[in-house]
Amino acid sequence: MQKRTGITILTVEDNSSDLFLLEHMLRSSGLDIAQLYSADHIHEAYTLLERHTIHVVLLDLTLPDSFGIHTFIYLRPVVQRIPVIILTGMSDTNIALEAIKEGAQDYLVKGELTEGLLAKAIQYSMERKRTLENLRLSNERFNTVVKATNDAIWDWDILTNKVFMVGDNYKQLFGYDIVDAYTPDGFLEEIIHPEDRDRVMTRRWKLIRDGGSGKLGG
Repeated sequence: MQKRTGITILTVEDNSSDLFLLEHMLRSSGLDIAQLYSADHIHEAYTLLERHTIHVVLLDLTLPDSFGIHTFIYLRPVVQRIPVIILTGMSDTNIALEAIKEGAQDYLVKGELTEGLLAKAIQYSMERKRTLENLRLSNERFNTVVKATNDAIWDWDILTNKVFMVGDNYKQLFGYDIVDAYTPDGFLEEIIHPEDRDRVMTRRWKLIRDGGSGKLGG
């Protein structure tokens, strides 16, 4: 039997009329849907997320056993890598925005839903979540390399003059209490020996201005 390759969607909604409308829109949206799951209680949704492969969650924040931002926070342990789109009424958009700050991908106002809008929100949310997950994995690999090599690595934004110290090797090697954080203003200048400071800083800005290559100490 050929394995279905479409997306699997979980709708968490306790209003039967809203659920019927949502599922109708999903089936009419043109999305390649392999399976639709539904839950009307937060505990049921949690169990479904543990037992099945879910690609996106449509979540109403007002349920019989949960309300408001606590609904999303309850599910958060099992949706770390799954995009969650909040379903809200016009009067609850502030709560939806709070859920986005806590990690949800997007929100949709029920009264404004269309098949096209729903499909785009799902596709964009899945893509954003995929991008964030790839970035997380890349950062994990990068931090592993940093620890293995004992290199002190920093990233300098020349537009803002902000310096980000990567990993905890600066603390281990030099004693600076800076771990995966931006340094105080003027930090790079302060750690250069006073006798070399003017020469190094002048050379650095000249390289940036001229777009050339070379060593700061050259």
